[in-house]
Amino acid sequence: GTGGAIRNAADRFPGETVAVFNGDVLTDFDLGRILAFHHRKQAVATITLSEVPSPNPFGVLILDADGKVEAWREPSEATKKLLSQGNFEITGTDKINAGFYVFSPEFIEAIPQGVPSSVERDIFPPFLARGAAVYGIAPGGFWMDLGRPEQLMVVSQAVLSGSVKTFTHGTAVGQDSVIAPDAELTGHSSVGSGCSVGAGSRLDAAILLDGVKVGNGVRLRNVIVDEGATIEDDCIVEGRSDGPTLVLAAGTVLKQGTRILY
Repeated sequence: GTGGAIRNAADRFPGETVAVFNGDVLTDFDLGRILAFHHRKQAVATITLSEVPSPNPFGVLILDADGKVEAWREPSEATKKLLSQGNFEITGTDKINAGFYVFSPEFIEAIPQGVPSSVERDIFPPFLARGAAVYGIAPGGFWMDLGRPEQLMVVSQAVLSGSVKTFTHGTAVGQDSVIAPDAELTGHSSVGSGCSVGAGSRLDAAILLDGVKVGNGVRLRNVIVDEGATIEDDCIVEGRSDGPTLVLAAGTVLKQGTRILY
């Protein structure tokens, strides 16, 4: 569980303030600002928040004027199911848990050792119930979970377009990849390591993971190609830009002239 995992790692830093963040999130939050806020408020725990359209299927945090967490409201399973169907009207914005925490030694010590636990379900509620100094901060900036192919496509293009603050801009081509001089990479496409893209091929909003081989005269658009796939000459693969992202599985082989229009 999230609690036990954090306690195991935090034991390496006894008596220290510990910052913890989810590994499947891309963000350019100012982490220094979050840490400074935590120390200024003398908080037991600080939760970083992201603003999302309301209603939504996430847990929503309610703050007072000083940023102290007053309530943490989790939607019911019925509400989550209703929202997943998309039949609702946007009514505003909510602040949700963005998966970045700063914990004081007091909070860490409240996590039991050697047993599974969840910081969200088991550790935070008792602190909130007694009015402890649990604070939330919404620093603004880019934030997105990377759990689905659609999100990978969005964040890849966000990085390459510069809309999220990183050190990478333009087109990304990995180590030992070979791109033919007349091949075209547009739409913030990216190419992993050890790939090859043949003559006259065009990638538009495409992501190639490591070891992908693309032949001559290939057209790839709005698609993610997983590791080790081979796309032979004159293939056309076009996914949608407004729906589920098309993914070619690892090791896929498309024979010459294959057409996939999704």
